[in-house]
Amino acid sequence: MTDVNDEVAWVRDTLMPLLRRVGFRRVDFTHGILEAGRDVVFSDYDKFGLVKYYAAQAKDGDLKSRSDTQEIHTILDQLRSAYETPYRDVTTGTEHRITGVYLVVNGSVSDAAKQILYSQTGSWMSIVDRSQLDIADMLTPHIPDSDRRIVYGSLGLEIRDNEETLGDAFTCVDGAAGEGDGAEMQKVAMPCALLSTRWLVKCLEIGVHELHKDDINFLTILLRWSEDINFLLLKIPLVGIDRGVESALEVIRRRISDYHKLAPAATEAVRFILSNERPSPGVRLDPSPSVRACMEGFRRTAPAE
Repeated sequence: MTDVNDEVAWVRDTLMPLLRRVGFRRVDFTHGILEAGRDVVFSDYDKFGLVKYYAAQAKDGDLKSRSDTQEIHTILDQLRSAYETPYRDVTTGTEHRITGVYLVVNGSVSDAAKQILYSQTGSWMSIVDRSQLDIADMLTPHIPDSDRRIVYGSLGLEIRDNEETLGDAFTCVDGAAGEGDGAEMQKVAMPCALLSTRWLVKCLEIGVHELHKDDINFLTILLRWSEDINFLLLKIPLVGIDRGVESALEVIRRRISDYHKLAPAATEAVRFILSNERPSPGVRLDPSPSVRACMEGFRRTAPAE
């Protein structure tokens, strides 16, 4: 017999996060004495933009009944109750009809059990077994909240470290660009450290699903400029700078200056993202105020590409 506590833990820790990842808008845990056969209630929009509510009756373990057993009868009663009883939203007090009910089984379901259940319900009932759960899990991006926070937090550290690297590079480039004597320019040595973009790339992989498009565009610019700077640092000799690379020095000087202008806004954007609740699948965060202000100012002052 399935342990009730294990079943509740599976619903909270595995099933509900999966429902959110596959795209359902709101996922409420409803297990309890007033559940009306429902462990979870979740909603989605149809193609007309209307909200539809669904319910799930969860079972942790196999369902192998070959005949009308007491277990089957209990499940049927729960499914009918879940479908026929309106769901009252605990936040607003509004009642909603249930559009469909899923029997979600964390295991296998025998063909005989499926036949009995389908024959005594209606088109409003569907059965999802372990294999279908595994497919849904495989096809949806799964990034735990803890990993997400690590990525964004590490991006903040990456930006800070890159600023320190660029401080040295800016001093060298600015000095080289201002020197008038070729012999003096020969003494300039460029820093060999390149900008890190590892966490910026990982952040964009996550952010494309949950960040506002303005923030995505902002981080994409930051990545592009980082790659430009790295390319130029590799092209310019570490020592022996001469007048043959003056044009490249001017480009890298401008890119470094641009990066310094965007870095504080990027750091604030990271803090903004981490201080807000992670959005549900299909929903995006509001734009970061720092990004919006920075980009507006930058558009007014930045040189043409």
